Amino acid sequence: MVPERLQENRLMERTDLHTDVSLRWLRYVLNPDTEAPDVRDWASVLDFAYKQSLIGICLPEVCPESMPKTLLLEWIGQVQMIEQRNCLINKRIEQLFEMMERDGFECCLLKGQGNAEKYPNPLRRTPGDIDIWVDADQETVYRYVHCKFPDEEVSFKHIHFPIFSDVPVDVHVTPLKLFSRRSQKRLQCWIARNKEEQFAHHVTLHGCERTVSVPTDAFNAVYQMGHMLMHFFDEGLGLRQVVDYFYVLKGLDSAEFTDVFK
Repeated sequence: MVPERLQENRLMERTDLHTDVSLRWLRYVLNPDTEAPDVRDWASVLDFAYKQSLIGICLPEVCPESMPKTLLLEWIGQVQMIEQRNCLINKRIEQLFEMMERDGFECCLLKGQGNAEKYPNPLRRTPGDIDIWVDADQETVYRYVHCKFPDEEVSFKHIHFPIFSDVPVDVHVTPLKLFSRRSQKRLQCWIARNKEEQFAHHVTLHGCERTVSVPTDAFNAVYQMGHMLMHFFDEGLGLRQVVDYFYVLKGLDSAEFTDVFK
């Protein structure tokens, strides 16, 4: 009979092995020029991708011989739902920006669907909610939200704006807040210096007609690092956020990154 402690160690070894293979598969997906790992247990890779919200980008382009066909069909089905969800959210973003502009507010889309446009296939990124940065003071923005939804409470980072029944929306008066009073003051001065460029930087989301404002890669290199730091100490940090940051850095020009600190 195998001692209980030895059984636990063996289970940990198997778990670590599966995680290692899954991480090497993710590395290959992000860097196709590297050598593809020899994956035998595709179910564990799918489970890893599901937990890390990376199902879309981890789907193999060609079905490997070692992957059961039923697993491939399940995986494809989940990816199709992700693609449909992305199309819906992009349409909601168009509607949201049009509504906010009619009401006299200029907006900038944060993270999420803006990050997706950096991916080889934007519709494969697992989406979340919609975060917008509104160019107005806090009192004005919160009064506007409360006129439509009086019961919404203000959090440290944003205010929830349930304008859609099928997609959550969070409204920010600044893209990032820090707990340290001194660091917060320096951060908000930096954001104010670079704000105009962010609202003037436009992209067209996949499947959309109108453009929306999104931060530049140089701004995101700072902002999203701070956002990840806050998640690390507060809500936890997932690999989807790390992959987002990978694509931000991949598209970053070193000169732009230097200029953003001037």
